[in-house]
Parts: sequence; structure tokens; C-alpha cells
Amino acid sequence: MHDLLPLPFTEEALRHVSSACGACKIIWAGRFCLENVSSYFQYAQSTLSEWEFLSELAQRADCLLLIDINNIYVSAFNHCFDALTYLRHLPIDRVRQFHLAGHLNRGDYLIDTHDHP
Repeated sequence: MHDLLPLPFTEEALRHVSSACGACKIIWAGRFCLENVSSYFQYAQSTLSEWEFLSELAQRADCLLLIDINNIYVSAFNHCFDALTYLRHLPIDRVRQFHLAGHLNRGDYLIDTHDHP
């Protein structure tokens, strides 16, 4: 795949990723930011929304968030959810940076390409 693949938004994935973040914090010697990715498919076994997963992960791993606004927009379009709902449910105290980049509109889906406004 040319892009990052999404995770299933499950308790098992939360445990795994927060554990990996803990190891990174030891090596990095401090807090770091995680960025949300754009996605083109979802896992049927997901039990959480992406914003619930990311919020809980930031809490468990005690990390900060780099929020990619375009990635939220792309995923919201591709998976038919409300991007503003996503933004409103993020733990704002953990957000340290925003990222904006463009996408390519293919009609039925969007692709995060970073080459359009």
C-alpha cells in the first residue's frame, strides 16, 4: 500500500499500541505526538469510533496528538461520518499541533495526496 493502513478500533489494538507507545516514551525520554491517518477501509471488528480510539490511546499512552484535519475530512467522506463530530470529541488538552494538506477527489472517495489545497 502507498499509505499507512488503519488499525481496527478495538480494546486489543488499544492495549497493543499503548504498550508500544510506552516503549517509545522510554527510548524518546518524553512525550511525543501521534497523528491520525486517513483511511480507505474500516475493520468490521472495530467497536470504537476513530475519535474514541485516538482519545483513549492518548490518555493511556500519555501522549500528545498531531491532528491532521485533511485526514479527518478524507476519512469522514470515505466512511460517511461527520468530521465535526470527530473534532468535537478530541481531548483538546492533548492536541499540540494541526496539519493541513490537500486531497484528490475521485468522486466516490477521496485520496490523501498532499498535492491540492
